[in-house]
Amino acid sequence: MDLKKICKWFVELNTEKKKLFNDYFIDDIVRYLEIDEIHNNVNLEKILKEKCGSEYLQLIKCKSKSDVKKWLNKITSYIAKYIDSEQIIADFFSK
Repeated sequence: MDLKKICKWFVELNTEKKKLFNDYFIDDIVRYLEIDEIHNNVNLEKILKEKCGSEYLQLIKCKSKSDVKKWLNKITSYIAKYIDSEQIIADFFSK
């Protein structure tokens, strides 16, 4: 699949109204992958391979915006499951 199209879908999904708690992590993923900073002369494949690791192979199988959303859902679910809310709360109160 065309990586530029996949990145376009990332941006579109990130700008959609958030429906679920996990949707708020899409922005973190977009920033981590530096999708919003990609320029035309950048080797997109190289950057995404380095950033995504083994998940890159699943990403390039995405053929639609819905596929990209499913790929993102897998990651956001992982984040929500393993987020250390106790540490975040402790950090907040230690200010």
